[in-house]
Amino acid sequence: EFVIPSTNFNLEEKTNAFYALLKSENDTCIYPINYQIGLRWFQTDLRSIGLSKGYLTQRDKSYSKWLPSFNLVWDFADDMLFRFGTSKNITRPSLSDLSYSASVSQASRAEGEVGNVSIGNPELKPFESMNIDSSYEWYFKNQGLFSFSLFYKNINNFVIEQAELIKYSELGLPASLLQSGDSIDDLFIVSKPVNSDSSIIKGFEVSLIKDFDFLPSPFSNFGINANFTWADGETLYRDVQGSGKNQLKPFAGLSKQTYNLTLYYETDDWDARISSAYRSNYILSLEAG
Repeated sequence: EFVIPSTNFNLEEKTNAFYALLKSENDTCIYPINYQIGLRWFQTDLRSIGLSKGYLTQRDKSYSKWLPSFNLVWDFADDMLFRFGTSKNITRPSLSDLSYSASVSQASRAEGEVGNVSIGNPELKPFESMNIDSSYEWYFKNQGLFSFSLFYKNINNFVIEQAELIKYSELGLPASLLQSGDSIDDLFIVSKPVNSDSSIIKGFEVSLIKDFDFLPSPFSNFGINANFTWADGETLYRDVQGSGKNQLKPFAGLSKQTYNLTLYYETDDWDARISSAYRSNYILSLEAG
């Protein structure tokens, strides 16, 4: 992409925060239960300055939140434990997404193809998640681990890309940014980060790390490191194919099944391993319509 003046912006983000933690560690019991309770407060002030529809624009805003958390670990056996955690988290949008800026794609394209314009959005909110996680973990006497975990996340304001077909003349950008042969009356795919609606992601994960020490030598030097995750989550896509209707579909980038598998062989002098990774189909990106 060709660097143009409308890509210049000034953005300032300041955050003040306070955090308190209450922790209990009980190692005197046969099967101890330890926990942590945390509470964070923050306030973020944002100032974004740049070109919006051809005019120098400034946006000031401020937001604050309380973020509680709770974590518990129960050692209910010598080699087994149960974990439970719940927390509220936020993730702030990237600075470029919050900027008043625009970039026009200057990449060569075939005649008749639609050009692309990317713009920022200072009105973005940070996306929030309310998380619940629990897991069972079994640690083997020699070496290794088996674990099974469940997770649930309620997500608000997740940042997604919204793509619309808009006439170039409505963007307030100079005609000098267009390629030869383009007109200000041409339609462009305008991509803009926006906040989506409330969504839920839930699923489970299974992991196994184990030496094959139960086999006779030399096969006892083999081992496995494997995990499998199943995740399900949908978000609302608006105005699908310009129909005015909304549809629930998976999050962009979210695969329903993923796994990682490593088979290794280890001796005192050398080791070798072979690995495989897999993820099922996922939505890569969104386009206008």
